[in-house]
Parts: sequence; C-alpha cells; structure tokens
Amino acid sequence: MPTGFATHTMRPSILTAVLTIVCSVVAVNAPWPGDKQSDDGYCSFYADCSTDGLKYWNTLHTTLSQANPVENFPNGRAIFGQYYGAAPSEQPNPMKRIRQDLVNHGFDISLLTGWSTMSKNEETGVLETDPMPAYDNDFDTRNGLLVASANFREWDSQRELPWSELMFQTWPIVQAAQGGGPISNLKVVVRKEVENEGTQEVLRTMYRARGLTMNQGDPTWYPCNEDQHRYFFHALMGTDNVKGVVWLLNDHPNAMGKKEITDMWTRWTERDPDIWINLGPADWHKYLIPTLPKP
Repeated sequence: MPTGFATHTMRPSILTAVLTIVCSVVAVNAPWPGDKQSDDGYCSFYADCSTDGLKYWNTLHTTLSQANPVENFPNGRAIFGQYYGAAPSEQPNPMKRIRQDLVNHGFDISLLTGWSTMSKNEETGVLETDPMPAYDNDFDTRNGLLVASANFREWDSQRELPWSELMFQTWPIVQAAQGGGPISNLKVVVRKEVENEGTQEVLRTMYRARGLTMNQGDPTWYPCNEDQHRYFFHALMGTDNVKGVVWLLNDHPNAMGKKEITDMWTRWTERDPDIWINLGPADWHKYLIPTLPKP
C-alpha cells in the first residue's frame, strides 16, 4: 500500500472500492450538444473543459512517468521574492460550513490559519492590501490542507505568477510560522464557494447528466479509464478552479512528492459550490485500497 493512505480520512472515494467497480456507475456522451467555446476564451462549457482537462491529465502523467522529472518553474522563487510576499490574513474568514466538514473528516481546525499572498507596490515595495489581498487562503501545513478561500487575479497588480506558483511559494512561509511540514505533505485542496460562472456551468451539466439537482447529494468524480465516466473528471479538471492544482503538481513534481489528483467531490451550497480535491501518489490506481469507515 502506498505510504500515507492509512491517514487519508477525506470523503470516501477511491478508498471505498476497486476503481473499475466505482467507475462503472454512470456514463455520459461527450461532447454535449450545443457546447461551444466561450467568447472570453475561458473554459466555460463541458466539452471544452473536458478536452482541456484530458490534455492537462496527459501532461501531468507524462511528467510523472519520468524517473527524474524536471521542475517546470525554476525561477518562481526569484519572481515571488521580487513581486510578492505573504503575511497572516487580516480578513475574518469564519468558514462555518467548511470548518464543520473538516471536523467531520478528522481535521483539527485549530491548526488552520489564514494567510494572504499579496503583490508589492512597484514604487514602495509595500505589500498591497487595499481593498483586499488578491489571494486569501487558509493553510494547515502540519496536516497537508489548503483551503482556497478568496483568489482574485484581477486584484493582483503584478500578475507575474499564476495561483499555483503563488501557493507553492507561500507554503514554506506558512510552514515556518506553523512549524509544519513541506508541501509534499499536501493531501487536500478545497476550493471554497466557487463563484466562477464557467466552473458552475460545467458542474450544472455534470449534475444534470447524473440526474442530480444542485442541492442533492455530494457526488464524487473519479479519473476512470474504463468508460465515459472519466469525462466528468476531466471536465472538472479543465475548469479554472481545478486546473491550477494540476499545474502545481506538474510544475513541481519532485517537491510535491510525485502526486496526482485521485478524485474530487462537490457540494453545492445555498450560493456557490465547494470543490474538494484529493491528492495521492501517482499510479494510485494500481493498488487495491481497503475500505475505510465513512466519516
């Protein structure tokens, strides 16, 4: 069994059954009628996102298949040091629902603290917090948790680095403050209350295909290889809110511990959906994982 799976206490997913059994639950044809590329160029439709997600998936697996993959963002630290910085968040972020979910899944939320990643003023070099930090996230570097709370690239006056690299460079700063572990410990990324309309539209399509309403159940999405269920997973992976996690794994394969996305589950709240992204060792599907009790 791969190291680390014994402590994987998130939503029951690959831990509940053999991959080929789980993946045969549902099938869907792609592309979907009426899908087209969005006017702004972003992935906003199921077929486009499915195509993009499959491309990201293949790119990541090509990287992970190498014995000694190279880092794809070698100058990230220098750029971060020149244009960005991180500090404890000053924004209140109660996350009551998310915190309850974390407790239900075995996390000690007292270890979770908010941190802001901010661009520097070009003239003064001071970190910009007005009106709000461009990136505000919650970290638990001891247990490998990242909750993406509020990330607005349009507020980033520098725009020198993508979200994935900003999180990679912010992690060791938080790690030092928390006395936690390296980013290779990262097990779960939660995208909280996703406002992105393209991601929401893709999820609506996926829910409809499984006969679910937006407030019905917390479906899990798997990277299947046996049938068309995999298109769900790839479509979600191709959205703006998930592809950054793929880039994080692909750009720093060694530092990340050569991991991939094992599965995702979603919950549609009163306003917007949450996306829970579980990470595990590459080629996890080669192993038979024993069933763990549900949280």
